[in-house]
Amino acid sequence: TVPDQLFGIWYQMRCLRQNRRRIELFVEVLRIWFEAEERFETLRRFQAGPAGASPAALREAATTAEYFAATLEGTSYEEPAREMSLRHWIHTGDLHETALAHAEFLRMKAGGAQFNDAQAYASLGHWSLEHGDPQTALAALAEAAKSNPPPETIFDYAIALGTAGFHAKALEQFDAVVAAASGNIALLTSGLTNRGVAKGVAGDLPGALADCTAVVELAGAPKEQVAKALLNRGVAKGMAGDLPGALADCTAVVELAGAPKEQVAQALFNRGVTKGNTGDHAGARADFTAVVEMDGAPAEQVAHALANRGVAATKLENGTAAQADWERVLRMDKADATAGITAAGGLFELHWLAGRREDAGQVLELFKHRLWARSDSGKAEDIVRLLSRLAMPALREAWPQAWRRLANGQPPGVGEALEFLKPVTEVLEGADASILNGLSPEQREFAQRILARFNADSRNRGESPPPDSSSSSEQTKLVS
Repeated sequence: TVPDQLFGIWYQMRCLRQNRRRIELFVEVLRIWFEAEERFETLRRFQAGPAGASPAALREAATTAEYFAATLEGTSYEEPAREMSLRHWIHTGDLHETALAHAEFLRMKAGGAQFNDAQAYASLGHWSLEHGDPQTALAALAEAAKSNPPPETIFDYAIALGTAGFHAKALEQFDAVVAAASGNIALLTSGLTNRGVAKGVAGDLPGALADCTAVVELAGAPKEQVAKALLNRGVAKGMAGDLPGALADCTAVVELAGAPKEQVAQALFNRGVTKGNTGDHAGARADFTAVVEMDGAPAEQVAHALANRGVAATKLENGTAAQADWERVLRMDKADATAGITAAGGLFELHWLAGRREDAGQVLELFKHRLWARSDSGKAEDIVRLLSRLAMPALREAWPQAWRRLANGQPPGVGEALEFLKPVTEVLEGADASILNGLSPEQREFAQRILARFNADSRNRGESPPPDSSSSSEQTKLVS
């Protein structure tokens, strides 16, 4: 094996330009001594170290991982090796070194191009956005934004801000992108589309509609951006109560030559939801079926279409079709939590009201085993969303049993997070509502709103559902 002491010089060598050739030679030595598969397997087994490891140990681990990843440039393992190496550096908490490491990978790939610090931060931020790490992306792009960055970096920074929930700041950055991108139609349309989303999130529907329309009417706008703008304009019109306008924009996407399949599938889904909201459940079911049967439709969109096709089937009094669709969702690997909650809630209600109590219980067990969130807090949130979905007069007797079944056998973190709903079950079973007084103000308000949903009169008065609850069918969403 390669002597361990050789790895210790990597960090110093990489930072010293005069030693660059020695680094490259050492990488070549590793390439000669080990097959690519062996090097990748070594990198894969190598861990960044347990929580609480010293900074020096974390840096040594990151340096070693970077060295092995460098030997895999140009092989089929290049991308996963680079990601593993960067994850090691991110784990150290040293953003600057992480940016330099990413820039070094780009330098090798580009044949020697050099990056200054601002460019290194910008490239790391872009990579982090693409790889689902918004926290690192925001930190890196905030650093890049300090050095008069180009519009492309400002755009990435705006995306990172919006993803982190800083919508007002994101809107400011999108304004800057639109102002600076007049000569770049691809960037201009992306900036307008995403600024429209930011305005919609902020409640500025006229502003959102204006930005979407600007993209739709812009000569030479890319088809993908036109499709996104039409989708978002349809959503904004629906939010403003213009359902015919929303339907027209969805249809325009479906009929748009060259529109990406993902956008066409989303347009069909949105049109199905909107038709359902107008009472055209047969039309809604037809649009959801078109998504399910579309070649190349993303699996997650298929899951959403199946979940909502089941809802449409119940409106058409076809419980058998609804059951088949919902069971299919709960067995899909690519279904997400929203589709799963819609399917599980509908299927539980269907079985319970038909007197199939054991089948209803099995739905909850299947949902427990298919929880999509990775963290305990995420799993608890999904369970609360399902329980909110089940809070209705017809399921008053079922709800306490559902809570117990979902809470039973959960990891401590999940079980503790669900404990605040135990008083709701007790009130439903006859206890005095004063037992809610032991909850925190936020928990008590949530519990009271859950209980209100079991009152038929309150539901008829149109009281709003609790936060994080899922409606019987999903809603259309803005697309960035």
